[in-house]
Amino acid sequence: HRDLHSFPTRRSSDLGNGLSAIAFVDVGFINRERKKLFDELPMAGIGFGFRIPAPMIGTIGLDYGWGYRDGEFIDQVLHLVIGQKF
Repeated sequence: HRDLHSFPTRRSSDLGNGLSAIAFVDVGFINRERKKLFDELPMAGIGFGFRIPAPMIGTIGLDYGWGYRDGEFIDQVLHLVIGQKF
């Protein structure tokens, strides 16, 4: 279990037919121990994605992002999003 304090920001643009493109920046603190939560620099994530409405599910999306901490990009990840509206 990890403790997390996060500050997400997203911007979207309608591309027509319900399809939308998003860009996001997330910044937060993460640590396995609550007492040490703010002992390290925050971690940031930046990326982009697409959303399309799906009947009975809500939204289906695909996000691609990069993690950033201590002055360097440390990871990249692809997320499938089902039913989330942010």
